[in-house]
Amino acid sequence: MKRLASLLVSMTAAAAAAAQHIPEECLRACDSLGEGCRQALVVLAGEGCDCDIFFMRRDGQWRCMSQVRGATGRSGVIDARLKREGDGATPAGVYPLRRGLWREADVGTLFPMEIYDERYLWVDDPESEMYNTLLRDAGDQWSGRGERLSQVGEPYRYIVVVEYNTDPVAGGAGSAIFVHAWRDEGRPTAGCVAMPADDMRRLVEWLDPSLRPHIVITRYDDNVKTYNHVQ
Repeated sequence: MKRLASLLVSMTAAAAAAAQHIPEECLRACDSLGEGCRQALVVLAGEGCDCDIFFMRRDGQWRCMSQVRGATGRSGVIDARLKREGDGATPAGVYPLRRGLWREADVGTLFPMEIYDERYLWVDDPESEMYNTLLRDAGDQWSGRGERLSQVGEPYRYIVVVEYNTDPVAGGAGSAIFVHAWRDEGRPTAGCVAMPADDMRRLVEWLDPSLRPHIVITRYDDNVKTYNHVQ
């Protein structure tokens, strides 16, 4: 608890000088969230795969705790209704952050994180009845299509799952949308949101399930109020 409190203080101090420069689009995104949500990760996409990521906290009013550079999918951010498996796009929208995965429990956090190993696989086969779900015991006999988390390497040291297309699941509408560390600075993803490794670690430390954290993925020129909100 002391470590988390110290982290919040340092993030607040780092952001205080720039607080007045929070983009209007970021505040609008936060205002679109329900009253129960007091913690938000706001992703504002610009040209190509570049984006700005804001760690936002509400205590009466929304405040920016930290701002970092990030990257989205190679095809940019698109309307979630157009998202398809393998298109390289990041789905715009508002989604809960409820769970995460990591290689080992090496930081303090209140966020529910599950250690994964070589048996863990995220199914990305649109024809599978297990599409966009996590298999925890996909041994060598598994013949279906999927992403073995342990084979991705350092970008998946920490994974925060974006609850996109998870309940209910629509076949072929996109799978395995995560927040994770980027492999190289500014390198686009296959559809996830990526950020520097140190900031990804801070995100895992910072997230607090009691604050009902959500992620808002949008573009600077979008109207977030048109999205289907998942509260």
